[in-house]
Amino acid sequence: MQTGPGRMTSVTVFLFLAAALFTAVSCGGADTESSPAPEVTWFRLTPRPVTLSSELAGRTVPYTVAEVRPRAGGIILERLFEEGSEVREGDVLYRIDPSLYQAEYDRAAAALEQARAGEASAALLAARYKTAAGTNAVSRRDYDNAAAAHARASAQVAAAEAVLEAAAVDLRHTSVSAPVSGRIGWSSVTPGALVTRDQPEALATVQQIDPMYVDVAQSGAQLLRLRKALAAGRLKSGGAEAMRVQLTLEDGSLYKDAQGEPVAGLLKFSEVDVEQSTGVVTLRAIFPNPDGILLPGMYVRAVVEEGVNEQALLVPKEAVSRNNRGQLTVFVLSPKESGNVDTASAAPQTAADRTAQSANATVPASGLYNAHTVVLNADRVMGDRYLVAGGPAAGDMIVLRGKEKIRSGKPVKGRSDEE
Repeated sequence: MQTGPGRMTSVTVFLFLAAALFTAVSCGGADTESSPAPEVTWFRLTPRPVTLSSELAGRTVPYTVAEVRPRAGGIILERLFEEGSEVREGDVLYRIDPSLYQAEYDRAAAALEQARAGEASAALLAARYKTAAGTNAVSRRDYDNAAAAHARASAQVAAAEAVLEAAAVDLRHTSVSAPVSGRIGWSSVTPGALVTRDQPEALATVQQIDPMYVDVAQSGAQLLRLRKALAAGRLKSGGAEAMRVQLTLEDGSLYKDAQGEPVAGLLKFSEVDVEQSTGVVTLRAIFPNPDGILLPGMYVRAVVEEGVNEQALLVPKEAVSRNNRGQLTVFVLSPKESGNVDTASAAPQTAADRTAQSANATVPASGLYNAHTVVLNADRVMGDRYLVAGGPAAGDMIVLRGKEKIRSGKPVKGRSDEE
């Protein structure tokens, strides 16, 4: 066994290092025990009424669409409108060559005059035979024949009048008029083109865009949840106000009027069945469009007001974290009195317990709070806040800032966000 100076030096160094490590650990523990509790900022979770809404994708649809088709055949003589302009119902858009229809009208008018002349002659003859039959100057048979001839002449007059009216209608149809008021599109024909009565190709299309429909799609599941919430009383319908809709245009701007005020539309109806391929229900809203900002086929985002949650709980995103399972969580504070042993994972058994504890909590005697984690079940995101569907309860003291300082088993000092 060697006991030289080298052996003694090694043992001495080892003992020195062990003593230094023990001293460092002891000092660190003392510093930890004596370090002040971190300070966090909290706010009290308070119910308040909130109007809930859904943002849905949609398309604009004209209020009225009318295709202009000729009801008389012939050559287009002239077009009397500017493509893309506003037209009013009854405005003449095209003129078709009326010469053939004018000739038919004149012939029908002449036939009517001939029939009326024949009816007048038959009426005079029937009147004379009626007088003569009273004195037996003519036979009863001759009188009956004269009366029948008068009736036939009257019928011929009625038929001639109908033919003349039909000819007049055809003549009027040589002037093709706008069926509705609105904005007219491009013309499919030019002067000189041949058109036929009721042809399948439209000459032009007139669309009424003031007001304008907006069709949006809402999932059947979302609509079902909304109806259940209304039935359960968690949501209160606002009547006519709850049917209001606002639009975001394709460029991201809000749909506004000429004065810069947001334009609100009204929800008119929803489809009674769910589209099988997509699982959505179509909702239709109507918007005023006096300035023609909305054009048919535009993609828009519609914000549909669903109802009012009178007891909504909103938690700022700043106060929310995620655990290792990806769940949303918040830190809830409870008063720490002397002798309490709480950890960050320990929490009251129920939300009601937490509400009872925090409702009257101000500053505990120790000046310290225990922080425990509560999983947040969010119904939806509303701007920079989560709408609480489960987890935190009304009256809870939620850590807003400083949550990164919280350590398991260590108390914290709390300061109200309102201070």
